[in-house]
Amino acid sequence: MLSINFDKKKLKYREDTGKLYFSYDDIASLPEWPESPLIELSKGELFIVPSPTPRHQEISGNLYFIIKSYLLKNTIGKIFTAPLDVLLSELDVLVPDLLFVSDENSEIIKEKNIVGVPDMIVEILSSNANRDKIDKKRIYQEFQVKEYLIIDPLNQIVLHHGLRTSGYEIQRFGIGDSLVFETVKGLEIQLSELFNF
Repeated sequence: MLSINFDKKKLKYREDTGKLYFSYDDIASLPEWPESPLIELSKGELFIVPSPTPRHQEISGNLYFIIKSYLLKNTIGKIFTAPLDVLLSELDVLVPDLLFVSDENSEIIKEKNIVGVPDMIVEILSSNANRDKIDKKRIYQEFQVKEYLIIDPLNQIVLHHGLRTSGYEIQRFGIGDSLVFETVKGLEIQLSELFNF
């Protein structure tokens, strides 16, 4: 069981809401870190992320395998899977299910984490779908993640968010469709491969 002990004298509260907030330094200094459950920060608000389901992991593994196989032949970047902290800011630290960093953006890959904005982020819906569909979408758009995919295992659909000057342009793809990636240049997949269990 995770027990979080903070020095009460160092606790910080938001002026606008009065809520307690944290920075990456706060959670990185926990004695249980990184063996504790996954922890994310959104504007300093702390979220404990539950373990993924087998179906979630199957889809994650399928997509990782497809992209990794492509990148072995087309050396244009790197694909990573959770758990890996992505520090968009000191108060916005997320753990996407998968992320792609192009060679042109490789300086954000550090020894312990990613510090900066990945080219593509993939989230697979779990128990709190609104967190991925609303909260994380807002954060990823704010930090200008070029490509954001939300995968819905239950309905077997992918919501593709491509960054444009006006924000995200959203396209919906079903199991019979093919998806052309914008950041993993040249990669096109059949979604039936993704949801193949």
